[in-house]
Amino acid sequence: MSLLDQLLSELTTKEEVEQLRELCDKISDDETLEHKEVAPLGPRVFLCINVPGRNNKEIAFLTLEQESLESYILVYHVLNKTQLTNKDVVPKRVRVWEVNEFKPKKVMKQFLEVAKMLRG
Repeated sequence: MSLLDQLLSELTTKEEVEQLRELCDKISDDETLEHKEVAPLGPRVFLCINVPGRNNKEIAFLTLEQESLESYILVYHVLNKTQLTNKDVVPKRVRVWEVNEFKPKKVMKQFLEVAKMLRG
C-alpha cells in the first residue's frame, strides 16, 4: 500500500472534493512552507508547497487550485528574492497545468508528478 493510499484510507468524508481538501490539509501539516507571508494562499488554493525557482534569484511555489466544483489546476508561481521585503507583492503565475481528473488519488498523483519534475 502506497503512502497516498494510506492517507486516503484515513479520510473521514465520502465527498470527493472534501476528501481532496482533507488530503491536502494533511500534506500541508507535514510540509513546511517557507516565505508563507508571500505564498499564494486563498480559499481556492487546496495545497501550496515550495519548489525551486528557475534560477537561484527566485523562490517558487506549486499550488493545487480549484477552478470549479470538479475542475483543478496546478500553478507554478515565481517571485524574485529581492521582492521578499515588500509585503504587497504577489508571486507571478509562470505556468499552469490543467488537471483532467477529479478523483482525489488521481489529482494528487498528477500534483506529485509535477512537483517531482520541478524539484528535479
